[in-house]
Amino acid sequence: MECLAEAMTKNHEDGKSADLLYAFQSYALDNVTTFCWDSSMNAIVAPNFSSPIIIALNTSVLGHQLFKNFAPIRKIKLGLPTWLATKSSPEMAGVRHLQKTSWKIV
Repeated sequence: MECLAEAMTKNHEDGKSADLLYAFQSYALDNVTTFCWDSSMNAIVAPNFSSPIIIALNTSVLGHQLFKNFAPIRKIKLGLPTWLATKSSPEMAGVRHLQKTSWKIV
């Protein structure tokens, strides 16, 4: 919790407001990845708590229903090479990074 408080204090000192949704999501992501893999994603230190992983997770929620109901589309999208997936959907770069990182750790 100290990391979150320090990051929010730094934002306050810089005269910036903090997006609490992103702040708490970043804190949660860092805690879960540290607990599971003993390696943090360091989302809490991203400027304005806008880590590419957090942005990608928030934007991918919209496509979740499509992926859930149409498995072939999900398989195609997740089967694309990283460079092509990122080019077709830049916000997915964070999700691809999370996938790569998790595979390296496991």
